[in-house]
Amino acid sequence: MRQGWTPQLGDCLPLQMKQDQRMQLPIRPGFKPLVKASWTTNIIILSICVVSLNLLPMAMAEENPGDRAYATLLKADELVKKGEIETASATYLEGAALYEQALKAKPDERALKTNRLYCLDKSAFVLIKHADILRKEEDFAKAAPLYAKAVALYENVHRKLGSTRFANNVRYARVHGGDSRFQAGLLAHGPAPDFKLPAADAAGKSVKLSDLRGKTIALEFFATWCPSCVEAAPALARIQKELGDEKFVAVGVSLDKVEGFNRRSGGLEAFLKAAGTNHPVALGNDEVAQAYSVHSVPSIVLIDADGNLVKRVEDPANLLKEIKAVLMP
Repeated sequence: MRQGWTPQLGDCLPLQMKQDQRMQLPIRPGFKPLVKASWTTNIIILSICVVSLNLLPMAMAEENPGDRAYATLLKADELVKKGEIETASATYLEGAALYEQALKAKPDERALKTNRLYCLDKSAFVLIKHADILRKEEDFAKAAPLYAKAVALYENVHRKLGSTRFANNVRYARVHGGDSRFQAGLLAHGPAPDFKLPAADAAGKSVKLSDLRGKTIALEFFATWCPSCVEAAPALARIQKELGDEKFVAVGVSLDKVEGFNRRSGGLEAFLKAAGTNHPVALGNDEVAQAYSVHSVPSIVLIDADGNLVKRVEDPANLLKEIKAVLMP
C-alpha cells in the first residue's frame, strides 16, 4: 500500500516592501524656485508644477512594478477567498510576471524574489487544493483537469528556477490526477486506459491492451510477495481455463518493480509457475499503476468487449460471477 501525503505550500510567504525600499522620483539637490521672473513666467512655472504633481502617481506606478505586483498578489489572495480559483491562479501568474519585471531593476531585492516565488507556487497550489475538494465530493471529472493543470504549472516553475523545489506537489497531483481520471472513466464506463508493456515471458514480446478488443478482459494487478495475490492468481487461471479464450481473456500485470510495491519476493517466474498461469502477463510500471488507480494488490478491473471500463472487483471470491455478468448481460 502506498503511503499518503499532502501537498505543501512553499515557505515563501509574501513580503510587503517597506516604504523606504520603494522607488522614489529623484529630486535635484539645491533646487530653488525662480523669484526674479515676470508674473507670466511664474504662472507658467506654477502650471507646470501642478501638472507634474498630477502625473506623479502615474510616474511612480510606471517606475515601480513591485508595487503593482504586490497589488496583483493581494488581488489573487482575495479571489481565492471568493472561491474563484482558476481566475486566482491566472492572477498569481500575472503577479509573478510583474515581479520578474521588478527584479530586472532590483535583482537582489529579497522581497521581490520571495513574492515572485510565492505567486508561482500558489498559481498551482490553489488548483490542487480545489481539486482535492472536488475529489472528496466525487466530482472526479472536474478534479482531474485541475490536477493536470497544476502539474503543468509546477513543471514550468521548475524550468524557470532550474530546480525541482516542488517535486512532492507534482507527484501528489499526478497520483491524485490519475485516480480522478480513472474514477471518472469508471463512473462513465469510458474507454479503459490503453497500454503496451513488455511480456513477463522474456521472449521479446509485449502485451497491448487494445489488441485484445472484442473480448471481455479481467485485468489483474498483483505483486509476487502479496499473500492475497498468491491465492487470487490460481483462481484466475482456473477461470480462464473454464471460460476458454474465445470471448474472455485474463491479463496479469506484475507491479513488483513499481514504486510502493517493490519488495523482496521469490521471483515472478516461480510465482506464475506455482499459480498455473496460462494467460498473458505483463511487467507493469508507474504509469499503468497510476492510470488504473492501483494502491493495493490484488486489484482486478473488468473491461467489456468494446474496451470500456465496467467495474473494479472488490471481492475476488465473486470474480467468476462478475465476469459472467459482463459476458452475458
